[in-house]
Amino acid sequence: MSEILPSAVPGILSEMFAVVLYGDHGAGVSLRWNSADRTWLRSSPYGTGFVAQDPPHKTGSGEWAILTSVDAPSVEDLAVSVELAETLKRTGYCQFCRQGALSLHAILPDIYGDPMIACVLRPNPAIVDSSGGTGRTKHWGASSACNAVRATPIFRPNSYVEVGVYLYGEPLTILDAIDRPWCTKCSGAAHIVRVNLSEALGREVDAIGLSDALQDNEDRRAQGDKIRYLLDEVGDRNRQELLMEMRAGMRGLTAEIYAAKDEN
Repeated sequence: MSEILPSAVPGILSEMFAVVLYGDHGAGVSLRWNSADRTWLRSSPYGTGFVAQDPPHKTGSGEWAILTSVDAPSVEDLAVSVELAETLKRTGYCQFCRQGALSLHAILPDIYGDPMIACVLRPNPAIVDSSGGTGRTKHWGASSACNAVRATPIFRPNSYVEVGVYLYGEPLTILDAIDRPWCTKCSGAAHIVRVNLSEALGREVDAIGLSDALQDNEDRRAQGDKIRYLLDEVGDRNRQELLMEMRAGMRGLTAEIYAAKDEN
């Protein structure tokens, strides 16, 4: 395990909206960089959010006395985070909001624990809320996730008219994504997907290859889900009925449609 002094944390990470990484001491502890005090806050053991760590101090007595240490991320995760921030700043491009301001982006562990860029303006659809439960964890927005991940309807503002659907649940805001730990069942499912893909290819899949393969699989799954959703909406209606409903939706009830409805 490696110790990283707060003074050694590159300044570019302080330009981010937030930086959250796993602690190098293990046990799934998350750490959030506090740029104001240049310290690492520790995930609260009592719920969501982060709390200050106790400074190093001696505990015990005699030959059993030990000096406690402050938890910090690994050197590797810190280096990857710096590379992500520098790439975003250099390219000025985010796949979600198309902007490159560091203050509009955070760095968080993805479902596999690797640092990734998260957008403040437009939530990542791979980080979703639960369809039911305590609301204390975040879930993997994917077809292989746990059974708490389900399609969620999208309603027109200020109405109950359904205009679409989130295939794998409503994406979480950046604040919720920062505060909540990953669902353990989703993490386990993601690990199985990674192992199966590596076995199918006969080699260990790197992060880029895994991302591409998962994206391709999700694209095909999403297309199938969209078709099934549309077929459910169409039901037993014929082409003429669908055209009438589309016209009514676009320009209201016309005389032609009104007459046709009256005849039926």
